Amino acid sequence: MLAQATTQGELIVDILNTIKQLKQASPKEIGDKANILVNYVGIACSILAQGGFLSMVDPGLYGLTRQGKEALQLLNGANPTLSGITEVNKIWRMK
Repeated sequence: MLAQATTQGELIVDILNTIKQLKQASPKEIGDKANILVNYVGIACSILAQGGFLSMVDPGLYGLTRQGKEALQLLNGANPTLSGITEVNKIWRMK
C-alpha cells in the first residue's frame, strides 16, 4: 500500500521525514510508519544512499546525512523553491 503521497517527490520527502523522526530506521520501519511498500522504500533508500542523502549507520539501518538534512529543509520549506525541486530531480536521476 502506498501512502497518501502520489508523486515520487512526495514519496522521497515522506521517506526522508520518517528517517528524520526516527533518527535511524530500516526500510521496514520506514515503510510501516510512512505507509509505503517496503520494497519501494528499500530501493529508494539505496538510491538515496548512493546520492549521499542517507548513510548506513548500522547494518540495515539508514540515517540522514548532512546533505540529506539540507535537502529535506529545502523540500519542506513553506514556499517550495527551485532548489528543492532540483534536489528531487537530482535524486531520481541517480537511479
